[in-house]
Amino acid sequence: MGAQRRRSEVGGARGAARASPDLYGAAPVGLCTVDRALRYVHANPVYAQIVGYDLEELRGRSMDEVVPASARSDATSAARRVIESGEPVVGIELRRQKPGEPEPERIWLVNIHPVREGGEVAGATAVLQDITQVRRDESDARARLAELEAIYRNAPVGLSFVDHELRYVRVNQAIADMNGTSIEDMLGKAYRDFSPENADQAESFLRRLRESGRPVRNLETSGRPPTDPDREHHYLLSMDPVRGAGGEIVGHTAAIQDVTELHDTREEAARWLAELEILHAHVPLGLCHLDRRLRVIHLNPVFERFCAGSGDRAAGASLRDLLPESVARQLLPQVEYVLRSGASSAELPIHVDPPDSGGRASTWNAHTHPTRDADGQVTGLVTVLQDVTPVAARQREVEAIARRLSEAQRIAQVGSFEWDLINDEVWWSSEMYYIAGQPRTFVPSYAAFFEIVHPDDRATVRTQVDRTVEDGNASRATFRILRPDGTEREIFGVARVDRSGGGLPERMLGTWQDVTDFGGPAPK
Repeated sequence: MGAQRRRSEVGGARGAARASPDLYGAAPVGLCTVDRALRYVHANPVYAQIVGYDLEELRGRSMDEVVPASARSDATSAARRVIESGEPVVGIELRRQKPGEPEPERIWLVNIHPVREGGEVAGATAVLQDITQVRRDESDARARLAELEAIYRNAPVGLSFVDHELRYVRVNQAIADMNGTSIEDMLGKAYRDFSPENADQAESFLRRLRESGRPVRNLETSGRPPTDPDREHHYLLSMDPVRGAGGEIVGHTAAIQDVTELHDTREEAARWLAELEILHAHVPLGLCHLDRRLRVIHLNPVFERFCAGSGDRAAGASLRDLLPESVARQLLPQVEYVLRSGASSAELPIHVDPPDSGGRASTWNAHTHPTRDADGQVTGLVTVLQDVTPVAARQREVEAIARRLSEAQRIAQVGSFEWDLINDEVWWSSEMYYIAGQPRTFVPSYAAFFEIVHPDDRATVRTQVDRTVEDGNASRATFRILRPDGTEREIFGVARVDRSGGGLPERMLGTWQDVTDFGGPAPK
């Protein structure tokens, strides 16, 4: 009786399989039918490939023999439940590695339905669909969503989505921090709850925005946030409408960035720029900013004096074309050197006759410096001219006086010296070198002086020098010196000592006069 029943069950399940042979053979999913004893009655090629059997090998085998151990318990228990209850079981996910394939395990979505014959459940049919890629895509999507969520929550810019009633639907940490609260506390709350003083203006603005349907970019606004009510903050606001399925605007996304520090820095920079422009216009220096092609970017009024008639036309013009030939001949080699080397120039005296000077010659010191970008590359040059005409005139006067003094000393055969008693440094005039017969490479000093004095006179001269330093009284002495060529000269020396406010000797000043050829007694 039992065998007869099993044959009937198998026959019923096989009949169900034979009823749709095309479905089994051509279906892109795995299909199999088992009888009530969970023995395979039929399977299609896709299912056979999934479990790693030939189709003929499957017939008559039980699921416990064929289904891999990793999925066996779930698969067989589900099949038994369907046969016993007569109700389908759907949505089972089984994981296993596909036989003969090295790739990771695959995921199969399994739906099992009862097979009936004469109103009785004769077996079950399973449908297996490979959803590996779907699940991988879902996993990747979840990872990307989590990444975007992390970026959204932690972005340094305040991000939010508000509905048409200005209620916060979504916010990130930055905007919560601006309001001195938490993300959770902001959700569902209205903008007015956090900034009541600006609510009327914001609601009016949002209504206009909703009516226009246009986005807003980098709108500058200001306010006093709850976290810093005593200071006005400045913000950049951008908003975009969000539309529903019917195209209607259901809310707006907003990005708000606190640019208070940048705003303050910009205002400070503007003040500095204004002061710099004033300084640039009124500083008593010639200033010229050039690009790498030596074209003028800007000239200040003092430099314009060297470029008569240029005015506003100087911008963009070549410096060579603007300068008089006499000035260009002196200045341009320095400018071109700085451009090539990237190093600031040394001081260069330039003798010029500016057009507005009425023919009066003047002297200017020129300095040229490179300008650089953030990467250190030379982007241009700045040339600075300083009027040193009065200094140059005084220098010429000093040089003329020095020449006259030197000439007078030569005629009188009188040389002068200075001895720094603190630093023990000695200076000689030109005539001193001539009288002593020493080359200009000779370095005068206290010790070198006594090497020149005649050996027979050294003790006397040393005593005289020490006494002068000690008591400060002016001294006079006649002594002999020996020149390098062996000749002997008679010298009349005079010296005195200058003292500090505290009475300490600071320096000795004196003269030598060659009296060898006077023919009489030396002066007293």
